[in-house]
Amino acid sequence: MTRENDSGTIADAPAFARFLHRLAMFILMRQLAYPGLGLLKNPLYTEMTALAKDRELAFANHRIPRGIVASAFDNFVFANVRLLTRPFLAWWLLHDPKQPLPPDATRFQIEHIYSVHRNKLHPLANAAAIESLGNKTLLEYNINIPASSHAFADKKKYYLGQTGKGTKTSVRELLELANLPDWTEENIGKRNALIRTAFLDELNSLLLFSLSLLALVWYGMMASAFPLLFNSSNMVFILSSLINGESHGSTRA
Repeated sequence: MTRENDSGTIADAPAFARFLHRLAMFILMRQLAYPGLGLLKNPLYTEMTALAKDRELAFANHRIPRGIVASAFDNFVFANVRLLTRPFLAWWLLHDPKQPLPPDATRFQIEHIYSVHRNKLHPLANAAAIESLGNKTLLEYNINIPASSHAFADKKKYYLGQTGKGTKTSVRELLELANLPDWTEENIGKRNALIRTAFLDELNSLLLFSLSLLALVWYGMMASAFPLLFNSSNMVFILSSLINGESHGSTRA
């Protein structure tokens, strides 16, 4: 296990970041495929015991077939009240290596990009799309409150800080999506597929599906190419969302 040095700082920060990364992603995967905190006790206890003996997290006896995780993702309803929704959105937010880490005091809510109010007036053909990850993001509380029920053309103004108090969101993806003329069901589907693929690929890169030499090489290359994505602060943000669930502020439809 990574130790503190004499100055009280982490002796091996990259190793600590890898530890937090694999731990956060394993918990997300496990809770998605096999919901229930009780089912986490055995694998986590086993790994923490190994960690005390200076072995890195491996979860060798608790890996899950990719197909099971993919099916669980496809069938899971990411409603705002579900405890996994916020951690998944926190992971996706920081999956962008250029996304700055939000300040600790930032209060986020869950934003429906295609609003629930709009869906009541103009229902999506796929009723499940409104609650999919493809239609959701974290958004600062002070922006989400006034923007939540508007059509996309008006939401964009709040994202960009062109209305209200003039404060734009720190979420880079929303600033990019604001360039779109509208947010449609097709956009939701494409973004959901992008999130799904990224999640499964990241699990694979962490060897949580199989001990593939190719995956090991890929993970090493990604960690070197995108150190911001794999740093410990990002993983702490995701883990805090897993631990605290919905305690970081209420959600809005």
